[in-house]
Parts: sequence; C-alpha cells; structure tokens
Amino acid sequence: MKAAAANLQEGQKSDLLQAADTFEQSLSVGSAPIAWAIQAKRAFPTLRQELAAADAELTDKQEQIVVEIEEQAESLATDKNAQAKTHSWLVGRLPLFIYLDEYPEFDGHQNITEYLDRKRRGAPKDSDANFEKVCKVAGLRPDELKRLLDEGNQETRNQLANRASAVVTGEIKRLWKDRPLKIRFNLDGDHLDTLISDPNATFDVEVNLDERSRGFKWFFSFYITFAADTKGGNAEEAVLLLDEPGLYLHAKSQTDLLRHFETDFKNQLLYTTHSPFLVPTHNLDSVRTVSISEATGTTVTNDPTGDARTLFPLQAALGYDLSQSLFIGSHNLVVEGVTDYWILSSISDYLRDTGRSALNPDLTLTPAGGSTEGSLHGCVAYI
Repeated sequence: MKAAAANLQEGQKSDLLQAADTFEQSLSVGSAPIAWAIQAKRAFPTLRQELAAADAELTDKQEQIVVEIEEQAESLATDKNAQAKTHSWLVGRLPLFIYLDEYPEFDGHQNITEYLDRKRRGAPKDSDANFEKVCKVAGLRPDELKRLLDEGNQETRNQLANRASAVVTGEIKRLWKDRPLKIRFNLDGDHLDTLISDPNATFDVEVNLDERSRGFKWFFSFYITFAADTKGGNAEEAVLLLDEPGLYLHAKSQTDLLRHFETDFKNQLLYTTHSPFLVPTHNLDSVRTVSISEATGTTVTNDPTGDARTLFPLQAALGYDLSQSLFIGSHNLVVEGVTDYWILSSISDYLRDTGRSALNPDLTLTPAGGSTEGSLHGCVAYI
C-alpha cells in the first residue's frame, strides 16, 4: 500500500499511508489468536475501501498474500470446534481457587431425623452441609445412627459417638494449644450435641459448642471445614485464598493457627492479615507487602517497602521475635535491617539444604530495623 501511495497526490497519499499503518497494526500478532483473527477480518474491508478511493491497485503478489492472510483469519475466527477444544484444554489445566472471607459456624445441637428428612426431600438447609462435614471428620453416619436408634441399639450408638469424640478431641488437642479441651458427641434420641469441656479445670463442666467463645468456635469451624474439604473433598487440590483468618483468635492461638497452616495443608495457601502473629518470621521469603498509592496503584512485593501502616505488622512480628530471643535465645546475631536478615537467613537455608555449612541453628538473627550513620553498620553483636 505504501508503494502504491508513492505515486498519488498529497491528500490521497496521506490517507492511504494512514490506512496502511492502521492495517499493519491490525495484523500485528498478539498472544490471543482468536482476538487477532476477529481484528484482522475487520481490517480487510477497510483496506480495499481505501485502495478503491485512491484508485490504487496491489500487485498480483501483494494481492495473493492479502488473500492468504484473509483466508487464515476467516478460518481461525470461525473454527468453533478448534476454539472449544482450546478453551477446554486451558480450563482443564487451571487450578481450582477457593476464596473464603467468612467461615461457617456449626450448630452444637442437631436433630438427625429432621436432617435426614430434609435430605430425602431435597430441601436441605445451609447448616446441613456443615453438619455433614462434622460427621465426615468424626467418622459418623447420620443414617446409621438413625437406624440403630430405631432398632433400640443404644450401646452401638454410644460406641460410635465415643470413637468420634476421641478422634476429634485428639486433633483439637494437637492444634489448639490454648488449653487441652475435650470434645464429646452426645446422642440423646434424635439429637446429637457437641459438648466441650476442660479436663484440667477445677470443675470439668461440659458446655455446648454454641456457648463457647467466638474464637474457639471459629477455630473449630476452620478445622472441620478444611479437614473435610482438603482430604478427599472438593478442595483437595485447590489453591486456598483466605481473607483475614484467625481474626477472633487470641494472639497465642493465632500462632497455633500459623503452625496449622504449615503442617496440615498440602494445598498452596495464600492469606491476608494485619496481625503480626500470623507473619511467619522464620520464613520471610514467603511474605509479601501490599501498598496502595495514587501514583502507582496497588503494589505487591517481597521487598519490605511501603508506608508505616503497611510495614507495621512485619515490624511488630520481628520486634516480638526480638523480645522473645532475649528470654529464650542465648546466642543472638544483630543485623542492620530486614533486608540483611532476609539475605543471611535465605543463604543459610540454601547452604543447609545443599548439605553445606550454614549458620548455627541455635543462633537467633535479629534485625535492628535500620540505624543512624555508623551505629550498627557492619556490626555483629552477641548477647
């Protein structure tokens, strides 16, 4: 087109050159073939219209190339079968993402007969799915419990309930370090009650789950949900996205939750938090700070940058580690800032993983959080 425009008058020449540039941009190959084909199809009528308006013609070779490209674009844009196969292939290889910002609360008092009736009629309540998760984790089958009740076999029912109580109690004791609570599933006719007690208390009083603290109910809910969903459930291979988990937990219990994340999940797990007690200071390379500004928008980085509000949870977590090391660590290595801490700890972990000499595991690395000129630069201190 540009060659044809060379012999035209200035006005026609300018229009045809502009049309040539537009056509060239339209045929630029991007990362989306279908979008390219649709865009290219629209460009050809414009090309022919501008050539006709300028009374210009393409050479036979140019015309042949244009026709071939036009045919390819037409074929790609209308090949629905190929598009469907491509889409199916891509979707089949995408991981499942599960996002949770709220967590279900389980009822401590369930009517088994009414639950089975709703299930039979296909009219379940929202809470029924949560009850099914409790039963799955505990190894209970509501239909079996109902059958044994109808048969008058209370002994076997109690044995099943006792076994379920032991299973859940063992896991809760392992995960909930605040106090060694005991879980007991009590069968009373059609009803199943979830009772909680503290064996170490002066009075070992059983309290229904509904009457426990909000923090414990949240932890119990979280454990049941993911024990049911990630072990043979719909979230087994999923990427879990959690928004502010452990919001109602005591600071010490948030540390227990962090340990639960690290030891009990094979899933890739991403969560947001403003709590310093949910920052894994022993694995800072997994931490990302999120900053929002009018100039750059939202920035996610593992470089410890951002305003004071963004960095505060990270600084508080490192400060807590520092205060703990004064009581439980006899060997401390003080470095100037967080970046120094990350570099040294990462290099040490790499050397240890490759079987080479690394920092002594009894040594506690402590970032000083920045310093004035000359005060800590190049300084290594042992306390």
